[in-house]
Parts: sequence; C-alpha cells; structure tokens
Amino acid sequence: MSACPHCNFGLGQSDMKPNRGLIVCPECGETYSIPWLPFFVITGGGGCGKTTVAQSLIGHLDSCVIIETDDYGLIRGGFDTNDDFFHYLIFLSMKLSRNGRPVVLCGWVGPSQILASSRLKFFSAVHILVLTCEADVQTDRLKTRNLTPPAAEKIEMALRATQIMKKEVETYDNVVALDTTELTQEQTVAEVERWILERL
Repeated sequence: MSACPHCNFGLGQSDMKPNRGLIVCPECGETYSIPWLPFFVITGGGGCGKTTVAQSLIGHLDSCVIIETDDYGLIRGGFDTNDDFFHYLIFLSMKLSRNGRPVVLCGWVGPSQILASSRLKFFSAVHILVLTCEADVQTDRLKTRNLTPPAAEKIEMALRATQIMKKEVETYDNVVALDTTELTQEQTVAEVERWILERL
C-alpha cells in the first residue's frame, strides 16, 4: 500500500506498525490491517538437501509460500553484493506475506546475512533452519550432482559454508540445525515440514 485509500496521502514504511498489524495514515489517522506473520529460512551448504526440500514443499505445503533462491539466479547479477540480493528477497518475502501466508525462503545464505536485515521487523518472528551433513557425505552428494562432478574448489566452498553455519547455529537462539547425513530425502522433507508447522 503506497497511498491511503481514504485520503490518498502517500504512505511509507515508517507508517507501518508491524507489531500491531497496522498501517496508520499520518494525514487522516485511518488505520488498515496488515498480516504480521513469521518468516522461515531454510539454508545450508551445497549438497545438504535445500533444493530437494524446496522442490518437495512447493505445491505440497499449502499453508506457506515457498521461494527457492535458485529460481532468481537470472537477476542475481543485477545486485552489487550477495547481501543486496538477499535483502531484496526479504523485501519480496515481506510483500508476499501480505497475502496472509508465511514465506519459506530456501537458499544458500548465512543466518547472519538474514538476521542483519532491517526488514525483519515486518515479520512476527524469524526462524532459520540450517541443513547439515557429514563432510564425506556432502562431498559424495556434490560429486554425483547432475552426473557432472563440480570443481574441487566448489566442494571446498560448500564444506566450509557448512562449518561456518554450524557455528552460527550456536550463536543465535532462532537458528537450529538438522543433520541430514542418515536421513532419506523423504525423511528430510518430513522433518523440515514438521519444523515449519510447529512454528506456525
């Protein structure tokens, strides 16, 4: 909403009172309800199960809107930094949640990158799930991806990302980990879905 429907006065983000679920027009005082919903992020290094989870949840978890960051790869180059790209996706998530359904963002992003965004105040809560697995399993998964083994440096980057995210799990109260080493794809999806539903 960019203008008050009552008096047509221009509205900005500062006129939103997200913790009250309202937009308040500073000109006429009219108030409008806005959804104030939780925001979910599923992340992890490559090979830990993010894409599988996202593809399985789309069209299945009807209570939420699923965003897979890989689908936005074509516009990623239009941002100066990775942080700017995810800041945009958080903005997009905020706008989509106005439809009354929480957003689940699935992609390779550090929890600290998400939690640094000033736009999180427009969600009632932020929940981050980090998918992890043992290094040898993660390496094997990456080597067999698309039948074309990725470069060794890409594997090393993914392994390093997993270790960094494991440390961030210990830093933030709203960040938890799910080890997928011994889980089948179906079990991983079921665990992630349970994690989301418990927090709705």
